[in-house]
Amino acid sequence: MEVFVCLRQTAVVKEEPKIQPDKKGVDLSGLKRHLNEWDAYALEEALLLTQRYGGDVSVISLGPKEVEDVLFHGLAAGAKKAIHIFVPEREQIDNWVIANILSREIKKYPFDLILTGAQAEDDGCAEIGATLAQLLKIPHASLVMKVIYEPDAKSIKVERELEEGYMDVLRLRLPALLTIQTGINQPRYVSSLRLRRFKKAGTILRVSFDELISEAGDVYPKKEVVRLYPSRPEFSKVEMLGGSPEAISDQLIELLISKGVL
Repeated sequence: MEVFVCLRQTAVVKEEPKIQPDKKGVDLSGLKRHLNEWDAYALEEALLLTQRYGGDVSVISLGPKEVEDVLFHGLAAGAKKAIHIFVPEREQIDNWVIANILSREIKKYPFDLILTGAQAEDDGCAEIGATLAQLLKIPHASLVMKVIYEPDAKSIKVERELEEGYMDVLRLRLPALLTIQTGINQPRYVSSLRLRRFKKAGTILRVSFDELISEAGDVYPKKEVVRLYPSRPEFSKVEMLGGSPEAISDQLIELLISKGVL
């Protein structure tokens, strides 16, 4: 089984980030970056599948030079090949462009399965996996919590998470794409010593974004950020209830009735 895993590097935000002066992005300067949480589970699931059924894992990422950190993490975890599509930080791209560029590179290689995280920590859009599957014209399933490979049928059976605690069981013909939900497994620990060793000796295939975008033709961003702003509660609209517990209960019920909640 040949498995591709799409990795994304996201910023580690411990405090409210600063918004850029143009109000269209977040100032990420000085922030540490790490492997997107959902992608860590996707990488682990790919490694588990190839350990169980045979085959190799390839990791691919798109972005500036710093993105190679997550690719080296993938190699140190057990991936056999890493591909970096270099994109200067100044380049303005959206998830539509990212999916197109990834599809252009991935389809150069044989693959049975593509795994992505269900979503990214930074934008939460959950767009790239489904878009990539559509561009490659392969079936896909989202929010996957269990994967069973059926080699004789050249298919996979997956369990995916639905609302209200329900699960869905699907069978997909290969090749296919899955977006992986957190909790499907326990991502393995990669020691800093092992990571440093792979940063010294590991090999990453570097690919030009400009060449791929020229191959893709007229591929332009379909989405523009008009304004980015923090959402804060309007405390001026908060009404404090006072009195005994019984009085507060009566007031609360009256308010809920007046608002149409009860």
